[in-house]
Amino acid sequence: MRCSTQPLFINHITVHSLCATDRTKKLDDIYSTLCISEQADVICISESWLDAHIKDEDISLPDYQLFRCDRQGQPGGGVAMYIHESIPATRRLDLENKHLELAITELTHQNKKFIVGTCYRPPGMNAL
Repeated sequence: MRCSTQPLFINHITVHSLCATDRTKKLDDIYSTLCISEQADVICISESWLDAHIKDEDISLPDYQLFRCDRQGQPGGGVAMYIHESIPATRRLDLENKHLELAITELTHQNKKFIVGTCYRPPGMNAL
């Protein structure tokens, strides 16, 4: 059980596709390791490799909200963020850059607001 007096636990992983043929195994591994064992509050994922054909329901995790930014126009890349449902979270599109694979959320934890983002910059991308 989560305790609201504990520090916010944020984890980042690179998955090389949440939508691969072993999607169920990857999601099961993420859920059992990061959600159940580690009790991560926020899980940031790079290289999600998602596109518009993959529905949120297909990659959902129990008790977590999903925020994602898929790469547009080519395969690979993309980011996703799972935030435990006990933490109020709002997507901050006003802080995102349409040229980056970037998801930013505003969280409230212990009556304090936090901005948490996850970004993926593909190899060879020019600096902005």
